[in-house]
Amino acid sequence: MHCPIDCVLCASNYEDSIHVLLECPSAMHLWREVNLWDKVDRALRQNYNMDAVIFNMLTTLSPAQSALFATVMWSIWKRRNLKLW
Repeated sequence: MHCPIDCVLCASNYEDSIHVLLECPSAMHLWREVNLWDKVDRALRQNYNMDAVIFNMLTTLSPAQSALFATVMWSIWKRRNLKLW
């Protein structure tokens, strides 16, 4: 089975969870569209660790924003997997 190491969405970076879910240009576009990019970017700057970013976001966002954050992350991951597989 061939598993690429480059991002299947932008093909320009090593694919890790932070890149795919937060920093890939297509992901950043979605975060901007739902008006969460500033908060995501601030969380990334505080601690460049996926677990810490998720914890930060879910503890500082409103319940509606937390639901949106989780939904967008799931959608990005789902789109990535559909493209890959």
